[in-house]
Amino acid sequence: MKKEGKKAEFNTLDLTSVRPTIEALLGLKTTRGTDFDVKPVERVLTLAKLKFGEKKQRVIDCDRVFLYNPDAIASWVFENHISIFRPLTSRAGLTCDMLAMDPPVTPVCFASMYTGMQPEEHGIQSYQKPVLQVNTVFDDLAAAGLKVAIICTAGDSIAEIFKERNI
Repeated sequence: MKKEGKKAEFNTLDLTSVRPTIEALLGLKTTRGTDFDVKPVERVLTLAKLKFGEKKQRVIDCDRVFLYNPDAIASWVFENHISIFRPLTSRAGLTCDMLAMDPPVTPVCFASMYTGMQPEEHGIQSYQKPVLQVNTVFDDLAAAGLKVAIICTAGDSIAEIFKERNI
Protein backbone atom coordinates (compact mmCIF):
# COMPACT_ATOMS: atom_id res chain seq x y z
CA MET A 1 0.00 0.00 0.00
CA LYS A 2 1.39 3.36 -1.03
CA LYS A 3 1.56 6.07 1.58
CA GLU A 4 -0.28 9.14 0.26
CA GLY A 5 0.05 11.69 3.04
CA LYS A 6 2.86 13.12 5.08
CA LYS A 7 3.21 12.70 8.81
CA ALA A 8 1.75 15.70 10.64
CA GLU A 9 2.94 17.17 13.88
CA PHE A 10 1.01 16.08 16.93
CA ASN A 11 -2.28 17.94 17.08
CA THR A 12 -2.26 20.71 19.64
CA LEU A 13 -5.59 22.49 19.12
CA ASP A 14 -7.90 21.57 22.01
CA LEU A 15 -11.43 20.50 21.06
CA THR A 16 -12.82 22.93 23.65
CA SER A 17 -11.76 25.79 21.35
CA VAL A 18 -14.46 24.87 18.79
CA ARG A 19 -17.25 26.61 20.72
CA PRO A 20 -15.51 29.97 21.23
CA THR A 21 -14.37 29.89 17.59
CA ILE A 22 -17.96 29.46 16.37
CA GLU A 23 -19.09 32.26 18.70
CA ALA A 24 -16.35 34.59 17.45
CA LEU A 25 -17.11 33.84 13.80
CA LEU A 26 -20.79 34.64 14.27
CA GLY A 27 -20.31 37.53 16.69
CA LEU A 28 -22.29 35.72 19.38
CA LYS A 29 -21.74 37.11 22.86
CA THR A 30 -22.64 34.68 25.63
CA THR A 31 -21.89 34.50 29.32
CA ARG A 32 -20.03 31.31 28.41
CA GLY A 33 -17.08 33.39 27.23
CA THR A 34 -16.68 35.08 30.60
CA ASP A 35 -17.07 31.91 32.65
CA PHE A 36 -14.26 29.91 31.06
CA ASP A 37 -10.76 30.57 29.84
CA VAL A 38 -11.01 28.91 26.43
CA LYS A 39 -9.89 30.96 23.45
CA PRO A 40 -10.97 30.69 19.82
CA VAL A 41 -8.58 29.27 17.24
CA GLU A 42 -6.75 32.37 15.95
CA ARG A 43 -5.75 30.65 12.70
CA VAL A 44 -9.42 30.09 11.86
CA LEU A 45 -10.35 33.69 12.71
CA THR A 46 -7.47 35.10 10.66
CA LEU A 47 -8.33 32.99 7.62
CA ALA A 48 -12.02 33.86 7.97
CA LYS A 49 -11.21 37.60 8.04
CA LEU A 50 -9.11 37.22 4.89
CA LYS A 51 -11.77 35.18 3.10
CA PHE A 52 -14.96 36.94 4.23
CA GLY A 53 -13.87 40.43 5.27
CA GLU A 54 -14.85 42.35 8.40
CA LYS A 55 -17.97 44.19 9.56
CA LYS A 56 -18.61 46.74 12.28
CA GLN A 57 -21.22 44.65 14.13
CA ARG A 58 -19.19 41.46 13.95
CA VAL A 59 -15.47 40.97 13.85
CA ILE A 60 -15.89 38.78 10.78
CA ASP A 61 -18.52 39.07 8.05
CA CYS A 62 -19.62 35.47 8.56
CA ASP A 63 -23.33 34.67 8.52
CA ARG A 64 -23.06 30.89 8.86
CA VAL A 65 -20.73 28.17 10.02
CA PHE A 66 -20.72 24.66 8.60
CA LEU A 67 -18.92 21.99 10.59
CA TYR A 68 -18.25 18.52 9.32
CA ASN A 69 -17.33 16.19 12.16
CA PRO A 70 -16.19 12.84 10.86
CA ASP A 71 -16.98 10.41 13.62
CA ALA A 72 -13.74 9.04 15.02
CA ILE A 73 -11.44 9.31 12.01
CA ALA A 74 -7.94 9.16 13.37
CA SER A 75 -5.30 11.49 11.93
CA TRP A 76 -3.22 8.57 10.70
CA VAL A 77 -6.17 7.27 8.65
CA PHE A 78 -6.63 10.70 7.09
CA GLU A 79 -2.91 11.20 6.46
CA ASN A 80 -2.40 7.79 4.90
CA HIS A 81 -5.54 7.78 2.76
CA ILE A 82 -5.83 11.42 1.76
CA SER A 83 -7.26 10.65 -1.70
CA ILE A 84 -10.38 9.16 -0.08
CA PHE A 85 -11.02 12.51 1.63
CA ARG A 86 -10.11 14.74 -1.34
CA PRO A 87 -13.76 15.31 -2.44
CA LEU A 88 -14.42 16.73 1.03
CA THR A 89 -11.19 18.67 1.53
CA SER A 90 -11.42 20.26 -1.94
CA ARG A 91 -14.73 21.85 -0.88
CA ALA A 92 -13.71 22.78 2.65
CA GLY A 93 -12.79 26.36 3.36
CA LEU A 94 -10.49 25.26 6.16
CA THR A 95 -9.50 22.10 7.97
CA CYS A 96 -8.04 21.84 11.46
CA ASP A 97 -6.43 18.87 13.13
CA MET A 98 -7.51 18.81 16.74
CA LEU A 99 -6.42 16.99 19.86
CA ALA A 100 -9.03 14.49 21.10
CA MET A 101 -10.33 14.49 24.64
CA ASP A 102 -9.45 11.76 27.08
CA PRO A 103 -11.18 9.35 26.93
CA PRO A 104 -11.17 9.72 23.12
CA VAL A 105 -14.70 8.47 22.53
CA THR A 106 -17.09 10.29 20.24
CA PRO A 107 -19.75 11.59 22.66
CA VAL A 108 -17.02 12.89 25.00
CA CYS A 109 -15.35 14.72 22.12
CA PHE A 110 -18.60 16.17 20.75
CA ALA A 111 -19.64 17.36 24.21
CA SER A 112 -16.27 19.05 24.70
CA MET A 113 -16.39 20.68 21.26
CA TYR A 114 -19.84 22.15 21.69
CA THR A 115 -19.75 23.11 25.38
CA GLY A 116 -16.16 24.34 25.49
CA MET A 117 -15.69 22.25 28.63
CA GLN A 118 -13.47 19.38 29.65
CA PRO A 119 -15.20 15.99 30.25
CA GLU A 120 -15.15 16.37 34.03
CA GLU A 121 -17.05 19.68 33.60
CA HIS A 122 -19.68 18.62 31.04
CA GLY A 123 -20.25 15.18 32.56
CA ILE A 124 -20.07 12.83 29.56
CA GLN A 125 -17.39 10.23 30.17
CA SER A 126 -18.38 7.35 27.87
CA TYR A 127 -20.96 6.07 25.38
CA GLN A 128 -23.31 5.25 28.26
CA LYS A 129 -26.09 7.83 28.56
CA PRO A 130 -24.56 10.74 26.64
CA VAL A 131 -26.86 13.35 28.22
CA LEU A 132 -25.58 16.88 28.68
CA GLN A 133 -26.85 18.95 31.58
CA VAL A 134 -25.17 22.14 30.32
CA ASN A 135 -25.78 24.44 27.38
CA THR A 136 -23.97 23.99 24.11
CA VAL A 137 -23.15 26.55 21.46
CA PHE A 138 -26.17 25.23 19.52
CA ASP A 139 -28.51 26.00 22.44
CA ASP A 140 -27.12 29.53 22.65
CA LEU A 141 -27.33 30.07 18.89
CA ALA A 142 -30.99 29.02 18.90
CA ALA A 143 -31.68 31.22 21.96
CA ALA A 144 -30.13 34.15 20.06
CA GLY A 145 -32.63 33.59 17.24
CA LEU A 146 -30.19 32.01 14.80
CA LYS A 147 -31.02 28.93 12.77
CA VAL A 148 -29.34 25.72 13.85
CA ALA A 149 -29.27 22.40 12.04
CA ILE A 150 -27.58 19.18 13.05
CA ILE A 151 -27.61 16.50 10.38
CA CYS A 152 -26.94 12.96 11.50
CA THR A 153 -28.43 9.51 11.49
CA ALA A 154 -30.60 8.16 14.30
CA GLY A 155 -28.66 6.56 17.11
CA ASP A 156 -25.39 8.40 16.39
CA SER A 157 -23.61 9.97 19.34
CA ILE A 158 -24.50 13.46 18.18
CA ALA A 159 -28.17 12.45 17.78
CA GLU A 160 -28.22 11.08 21.32
CA ILE A 161 -26.61 14.18 22.81
CA PHE A 162 -29.05 16.59 21.15
CA LYS A 163 -32.30 14.58 20.94
CA GLU A 164 -33.93 16.26 23.94
CA ARG A 165 -32.92 19.80 22.98
CA ASN A 166 -34.99 22.46 21.26
CA ILE A 167 -32.73 22.80 18.25
